[in-house]
Formats: sequence, structure tokens, C-alpha cells
Amino acid sequence: MDLAIYPPTDFPTTCHRQRYERVRLSSAAGYLQRERVMKPRPGFTLLELLTVLVIIGLLATIATNRFWAVKERAYKAAMRSDLRTLATQQERYFESNYTYAATAAALTDFSASSGVTVTVTWNTNQGWAAISQHPSVPGEQCGYFTGPAPAAIATPAIAQGIIACE
Repeated sequence: MDLAIYPPTDFPTTCHRQRYERVRLSSAAGYLQRERVMKPRPGFTLLELLTVLVIIGLLATIATNRFWAVKERAYKAAMRSDLRTLATQQERYFESNYTYAATAAALTDFSASSGVTVTVTWNTNQGWAAISQHPSVPGEQCGYFTGPAPAAIATPAIAQGIIACE
């Protein structure tokens, strides 16, 4: 037979974590045995919260890696685009001067994208070579050459008239 002793109802319970005592009468032993019973509490356990945090951390890591990969592709696209624009401007310059410009600054209609550095590495009246670099993609560059350029002057370009990037 169970007898339950609950707090009096004349005062409000202020804490949802309040413990209640239940008194159980043991007929065999003839004495009262007390046991503590926790009232069920709303909310999440620590294990559930930690699991959610770990999952959020993994998703954030994946998203960050993809974000940086997309940014790197955008920087390389800007480097390629600047070399294409330089090639067009070099041909326009050649039509007027019968030689190619020695620097990108000599081309009045050429301006590199933000952060991209374009360097003319070789030029004659028969051809030219250039590389482009971006500080956010260290150690990588794009190259382009036309004409009888010396070997490895516009690395990684290996074929005339084709832009190549590392």
C-alpha cells in the first residue's frame, strides 16, 4: 500500500525541479521506507545538447571548406579573365606600334581585377608572355604566351595561346 505525502497546496511551488517524497509502507518489515522520486522535468539532457553542438560543428566545418573552395575558384577565374583581357589589349597595341607592350601599365585600356597582379615576363615584336597572381591564392598562378616564347617563361602555360593555371 502506498501513501503519498505531497507539499501543501496552500503555497505555490516555485521550482519545477522540486523533489517530492513518497512514503511506502512495507507490510513485511513493519516500518516506513522513504524513497526519493524526481518529478519529470521538461527540457533537454546534457547529452542531447552536446550531440546537437557536435552536429552543428561538423556542418559548419563542411560549409567553411566549401566556401573557401568557391572563393579560390573565383580568384582563379579573375586571373584567367585578366590574362584574356591582356591578350586582347596586346593585339590592339601591336596593331598601332608593331611590337608588344613591355608592361601591362603601357596598355592604356587595361586594368587588372582587384587584387590580381599581371606581369609581362617576356616580349618582342614576335610575341609576348605574361603571368597573373592573386595574394589570396599563394603559390598559384596563371600563364599565357604567344609567339616563340622561351621555355617556362609563362609557367604553367605549355601551349601557345592557351591560358593555364596551377
